[in-house]
Amino acid sequence: MRIKILSPDYPKTLDVKDSLVTIFQNQCKFSEAERLYTEVLDMRIRVFGAEHPKTIDCQLYLARIFQNQCKYSEAEELCNEVLDMRIKILAGTVPAPLMLKNT
Repeated sequence: MRIKILSPDYPKTLDVKDSLVTIFQNQCKFSEAERLYTEVLDMRIRVFGAEHPKTIDCQLYLARIFQNQCKYSEAEELCNEVLDMRIKILAGTVPAPLMLKNT
């Protein structure tokens, strides 16, 4: 219903899709979770930009979905992208040991 009232890339619509992904994961429906979260990630990049914290978190969650499906190379690639992005964004604002500890 929200998709018909709000645009598909409206931030609250994306949050609802995030919740649906969690439900798919809890049901071990990882291919459905991957499909939907890939869509959410593309929308977040378009709406917020690649460096937005929600976009970066979305990449990390998608990497976990890949890991759950034993798609380790895809998971590793996304995790490395997340790490590089966090280092780029946080460079000079957070001491390096603290920044790496939380990734």
